[in-house]
Amino acid sequence: MSKTVYPLIIVWGMLLLTIVGVSLLAFWALSNPNYAAIKPPLNKNVPIWCYGALVLSCAAGCLLISKSLESEK
Repeated sequence: MSKTVYPLIIVWGMLLLTIVGVSLLAFWALSNPNYAAIKPPLNKNVPIWCYGALVLSCAAGCLLISKSLESEK
């Protein structure tokens, strides 16, 4: 193996550890509602426009990322 493979393994390993660590922290925070500093609102009905805004923002982010990756080629 060439010497440039080992730094790539370290980078990908650190990225994997970061993703797993953040995921575990988020799961722990979501599974322990008493730990949250902000109490959730009593109204359980979320307006439909909130879901629409979430979908549109995710789609726009995906399009921006795909366009930037295509321009690098």
